[in-house]
Amino acid sequence: MPTAKAAPKPRTRETEAEADDAVSLQQILGGLDSLSVGELRQIATAAEAKIRDKSEGEKRALKEEMERRAADLGISIRELFDEPGQPARRGRGKAARKPEGSGVAPKYKGPDGELWSGRGRMPKWLQVAQAEGKSKDDFLIRG
Repeated sequence: MPTAKAAPKPRTRETEAEADDAVSLQQILGGLDSLSVGELRQIATAAEAKIRDKSEGEKRALKEEMERRAADLGISIRELFDEPGQPARRGRGKAARKPEGSGVAPKYKGPDGELWSGRGRMPKWLQVAQAEGKSKDDFLIRG
């Protein structure tokens, strides 16, 4: 079954502007090759600032449009986004910070002052001492 080809877009001011923008962008990107790293960083910094400014402007415009449209319907923005009968949700707070370390008191003390709680993998110094015939109890912290 033959498929119909999409008709080409008629040339309008908007499509011509889009084509001009594409050419301009290609020219800009092509010109970057001749710049130094420092110049590229300056451009990147300026572009990031421009992105922030435009984003803020677009957010503001969107918010104003939504408020206007909600007002036309006789509702508030909060009513628009909150479920009826449901309290507004709040984000999760930051988790409480755990204190550093395991909190388990050391049970064994090595010959050079190394400490081990008796949990987890046996430290190398204790493995060596046991290979030399010493007992784990020889390193037990008493008291």
